[in-house]
Amino acid sequence: MNSIKIRRKTDYPPLASVRPLDQLRERIRYKHYSLSTEKIYVYGMRAFVHFHKLRHPRAMGKPEVEAFLIGLVAERQVSASTHWQALSALLFLYGEVLSVELPWLDEVGRPWQVVLGHADVKTTMIYTHVLKVGGAGVRSPLDVL
Repeated sequence: MNSIKIRRKTDYPPLASVRPLDQLRERIRYKHYSLSTEKIYVYGMRAFVHFHKLRHPRAMGKPEVEAFLIGLVAERQVSASTHWQALSALLFLYGEVLSVELPWLDEVGRPWQVVLGHADVKTTMIYTHVLKVGGAGVRSPLDVL
């Protein structure tokens, strides 16, 4: 019987690069991701690091990730797909490159939910899906305050 070996994060060869950006590229290429994915992840990491005044990603945690994701939605008004790409880039950076466990990830608020001031995800879904408009076109009851 053939057994399939699942490659764990610890099974990866050590990274030769020293700089986090080069480490990110190295790991993406090792895993044979597409060039467009590499460009998006590198752009996301650069934006994250510059958003926090060039601090090393290893020195940052939940508050910084949450502030960055909320900043994308609130200040830069990016689309939901751009937000998810940035989140995927951060997950890859922390999980695959820096090998940092993210137990706090489930606690990170969903940006549209936070911006709209909803305590429950279902409320946000009603506003964005039932009304058939994107998050940017949704008005929250809290907007009048």
